[in-house]
Formats: sequence, structure tokens, C-alpha cells
Amino acid sequence: VQIIFMSLRYISRLNFYRSSEGISQLALSKALGISRQTLSALEFEKTQPTLLVAHKIAAYFAVPIEDIFTFKDLKA
Repeated sequence: VQIIFMSLRYISRLNFYRSSEGISQLALSKALGISRQTLSALEFEKTQPTLLVAHKIAAYFAVPIEDIFTFKDLKA
């Protein structure tokens, strides 16, 4: 079985969750143990999180990973 991911678009709702909590990028990045630049790249969909970072972020906001990071099928 061959799975093709070319038609998927990565979507991050991290900015929404962070803004809703009123926490700065710097404060959140320190709480997560990542750089502010990495957090910014995750928010603006410039990079995808590692599984460990995705778990840390989801745990911080007490939501499933899928609520923050998802993929959208561009063919649909």
C-alpha cells in the first residue's frame, strides 16, 4: 500500500491557543523548552513539530494534539 501525502496541507492552531491564553511566544517557548523562533515557525506553519514537541504543546493546553496540529486534504 502506497500512501501519498502530496495532497495534504499542514495546519497549526497554536497561535489561536496561545493567544486565547494570553501568553507570549517567549513565555510559552520557555515553558515548553524550545526556542521562540521554533515556536513562531510552528505557529506560522513554516515547520512541523516533532512528536515530542507536539505532545508537550498539547499537554500544556490540555487538549488532544489533533486540536492544535492537523492536516487538510487538498483534494477534498
